[in-house]
Amino acid sequence: LIGEWARRCRLIGAVAEQIDGVEAVYHAPFSHRFPPASPLLDLTFSATAKQTAAAVRQQLQEGEPSILSSGGEESIRFGPQTLQDGEAEIIAQRLQAILS
Repeated sequence: LIGEWARRCRLIGAVAEQIDGVEAVYHAPFSHRFPPASPLLDLTFSATAKQTAAAVRQQLQEGEPSILSSGGEESIRFGPQTLQDGEAEIIAQRLQAILS
């Protein structure tokens, strides 16, 4: 299960890595306090990114299907532990469309 969560994080991160001004930071399982077993993915938006993290997060939430994430003005965090099969691919496709 943890291996599948890691795959989902890396899949979403691979899309973000192709976008100027966006960096994908992968946090391995058991490297943080909560949730301890789950890997996490942070997308960090620099000043050169075409959009802010907050704007991208809003577009993800308002789109169809609605995609919820956490983060701040400069980052978006995805936790894969609640994703169902195929949902990481949907998130990756939506990010590609929003950021391209």
